Amino acid sequence: MELFASDPRFGKLRIINVYLEFDGPKIFYAENESGSTFFVYWVGDEEAFENWYVIPCSKSKIIA
Repeated sequence: MELFASDPRFGKLRIINVYLEFDGPKIFYAENESGSTFFVYWVGDEEAFENWYVIPCSKSKIIA
């Protein structure tokens, strides 16, 4: 599992399953160290950083 990001709000997010990849993952599901799950969606980039939506979501909603 690849580390995506570490943030105080979400913890250390690790990529679990990638749904869309183009020059890196763009839409995927991630988990933190406590097992919370997140749907992550790339919304574009700026000159110095990338923009992402990180949405808390249950595993059952991600699988559905």
